[in-house]
Amino acid sequence: MVTPVIIPRLGNTVESCIIGSWEKKEGEKIKKGDTLLEIETDKTTFEVEAPADGILLGAFFKEGDIVPVLANIAVIGDKGEEFESYRPKPEEAKKELSEQPVKEKDEEEKEIPRVEKETTVDQQAVREEDWTSGGISPRAKQFAMAHNVNLDKIAGSGPHGRTLERDVIKYFHTTPRSSSLAGKLLNEGWTHKNTYSGIGGMIIRKDLRQPGKKLSTIRTTIAKHMHSSLMGTAQYTITISARADAILSLRKKIKGMTVEHLLPDITINDMVMYAVIYTLVSYPEFNAEFIDGKVYQYEDINLAFACDTPRGLMVPVIRSAQKLSLRELSLAVEKLSNEAISGNIAPDDLTGGTITTTNIGSMGIEYFTPILNTPQVAVLGICNIDLKPVKIGKDVQFIEHIKLCLTVDHQVIDGALAARFLRALKDNIENFINIAGLNI
Repeated sequence: MVTPVIIPRLGNTVESCIIGSWEKKEGEKIKKGDTLLEIETDKTTFEVEAPADGILLGAFFKEGDIVPVLANIAVIGDKGEEFESYRPKPEEAKKELSEQPVKEKDEEEKEIPRVEKETTVDQQAVREEDWTSGGISPRAKQFAMAHNVNLDKIAGSGPHGRTLERDVIKYFHTTPRSSSLAGKLLNEGWTHKNTYSGIGGMIIRKDLRQPGKKLSTIRTTIAKHMHSSLMGTAQYTITISARADAILSLRKKIKGMTVEHLLPDITINDMVMYAVIYTLVSYPEFNAEFIDGKVYQYEDINLAFACDTPRGLMVPVIRSAQKLSLRELSLAVEKLSNEAISGNIAPDDLTGGTITTTNIGSMGIEYFTPILNTPQVAVLGICNIDLKPVKIGKDVQFIEHIKLCLTVDHQVIDGALAARFLRALKDNIENFINIAGLNI
C-alpha cells in the first residue's frame, strides 16, 4: 500500500518550509517512526518521521528546496508499486506558494507599535530591578527565544545598555536571519558564504561553508615558497613537442632487460631528465640562480625533481648529475624518490638544486605552467605522450610526441635563448640513442 509523506502544518503562520537534509535514501527500507528528513522554517528545525513501514519509493524534493506545507514530499510503499501520481507538479507547487497569504508585513506592522508599549513596562521594571549592570529585559529574552535571535550581537538602547524588546525586534527585522540548524553550525565555526537561500532571505545550511582546514607545516612552506616565487620573478612559459619514438623504442628494450636484471628499470622520465642534463652542458645559463640582482652560474648540475609524497610536494636533488650515466641517474632517482615517499630522506638531499624538472604527464596532462623553484631561473615541465600529425612528403602520419613546458625568469633569460634551449632539448630527445651511452 502506498503511503504519501506530507509536510506537516507547523503553525498558523508557517505556509512553507525548506528541505534541510534527507536522512533516508530512495530505495532504502524504513520503519514507521524513523526520521526521514529534516525541514527548516525561519524559526527552527523539525524532523519528519515515516508514517508507515516500507520502502522509500520516491523523494520529490532535494535539499534546499522551498516546499509548501501539506505538499507530498515522498512516498512509502512496497517495491514496484506505482507512485508517480503522487508527485507534485511544478506548476502546482508554485501556485501554492504564490497563493500564500501575505502576512509577514501585516504582522510586522502590528508588532512594531507594541515596541513603544514596552518602554512603559521596562520603566516599571526599573523600579523593581537594579539596572546598573544593564542586562536583558524578560520580554527581549522571550522574543529572542521565539525567533532564534542571538542576543550577543545586539547593542541595548535601555538604561545602562539594557537590551529591550524593541532592540531585538529591530535587529530581527533588519538583520539576515538564520535557521536554527544554520545558527547552530555558525556557532560551531562554520562561516557564511554571503548567500541567502531561505525564505525571506534567511540563511540556511547551504549558505554556509565548513570550518577551514589548517595547512600542514610542509603545505604552509610550499605555499609561502610558491607565492614568493610568483611575486619576486618575471615568469613566462614556452612549450615544444618532441618525437618520442626513439625513447619509447629504447624503453621497450629496457623492459625486457630489466626482467633479466641486466638493467635497472629506466623510465621515460629518467630519459628526459638525462637529456636535460646533456643539453645543460651546452646551455649553462639555465643551470643558475638569481640572487639579490646577481646571476650565479654553476659547473655542477644539481638536478632537482618534483616528487609527489603523502606529506606533500618534495624536491630531491641529484648532485653532480652531469657525471652520471643513464643507469646511475635512474638508480639515483629511484633511491631518492623512495626515501621522499617513505619520509626517510635526508634534509641535505632536499637542498642545493640548480634547476628543476617536474613530470605530471603520467596523469594525462597535455600542458601546464610549472612554477620556478626560486632562486633557480628555469624549471622544465614534462607532459604526456600523445599522437601528433606530421607531414612526411605528401602523406600525413600520426607519430607519438612528448610535450615539454619550460618556465624561465625573464629577468635573466630572454625568449630567444629559452627557445634555443628547448629546441636543443627536443633534438636530444629525438636522437636519444646517440646520447644515451647504452649498447643495446
